[in-house]
Amino acid sequence: MLLQVKERNAKPADKREEDPAAQLRDDLKSFRESVTNLAPADAAQRWLQLADRAVKVQQQSAQNYNPSAVPIQTDDVMGALPPPGAWSALAKAIAARPPAKSGDEIREAGLRLLAATLSGDIADRDREIAGLQDMAKTASQQEGYLYYNVLQRLARPEWVSHLL
Repeated sequence: MLLQVKERNAKPADKREEDPAAQLRDDLKSFRESVTNLAPADAAQRWLQLADRAVKVQQQSAQNYNPSAVPIQTDDVMGALPPPGAWSALAKAIAARPPAKSGDEIREAGLRLLAATLSGDIADRDREIAGLQDMAKTASQQEGYLYYNVLQRLARPEWVSHLL
C-alpha cells in the first residue's frame, strides 16, 4: 500500500521532467538566479538560447497539445531578461544573428525591436515598428491578426515599463 502511494506521488514529478515547458521554466528560473554572476556577453548569449528554445517549445506544444501542460509565455522569457549591464551585449548579440528564415521574421524583428528599446535607439525602434507594419500589410489573414496584436501591444507605453 505505501509503495502504491509513493508511486502515485512520484508520477507528477516524472511528468514534469518530461514536460519541455516545465523544464524550460525551471531553466529560466535558474538563469534569473545566476545571471548576475555572468559576464554581459555570456548572459546575452544564454538568454538568447533560452528565448530560441522557448520558441521551439511553443511550436512543439502547439503540435502536441497537452491540456495539463502550462504553456511558455512571452512574459516567462522576458522575466529572465539579463540586467541592464548586459543590454548592450544583448543588442550586439541580436544584431549578429543570421538573417531570419522564412516564418521567423516576426521573432527576429521582435528581438531587434527589443534591442533598440533596451539601448534607447528611438530611430531603430521606429524602423522596426515600421517594418512590422509593412509585414502586416502583406501577411495572410491569420498572420495579419498576429501582427495587429503585436502592434497594438507596442502602442501601449507600459509594455516597456517593466523592462526599464
